[in-house]
Amino acid sequence: MARTSNQHIRPSLLQWLKENFYTRKMNSVPGWIVMGLIGATLGLLAVAVDSKIPIMIAAGFVGIFGVLIILRFPEVGFYVSILASAFIAMPERLGIGGGPLGLMIEAITYLSFLAIIAKQYRERVKVSDFWQNPISVMFILII
Repeated sequence: MARTSNQHIRPSLLQWLKENFYTRKMNSVPGWIVMGLIGATLGLLAVAVDSKIPIMIAAGFVGIFGVLIILRFPEVGFYVSILASAFIAMPERLGIGGGPLGLMIEAITYLSFLAIIAKQYRERVKVSDFWQNPISVMFILII
């Protein structure tokens, strides 16, 4: 089947988006325009609504990145929860004010547990060995 000149000249919208935003990593004129619009929108939100909105958006991106890291590497979740447990009282001692650090530790522990199970299913490991291990049983009982 022969291609028409129109199909050869004009790529599809998805190919154009992939080329400009993924392959070139936003280092093109449309990418610069989008980044400028995002920056102007964040600035407008900071001035018009509240100055904490850009900080909350950045914290949200850091949180999403952290969840993806924990899902990919479950041992990082356990290290972070142990580290946060060691410093759970530090914000109050420094006078910053207490935050929901205990809830964060629980959420990271649950996420790490789900990441372990997902990793076992992804790697096709025999799951019955995991559930017969006494450490796994105690982990579920503690949660």
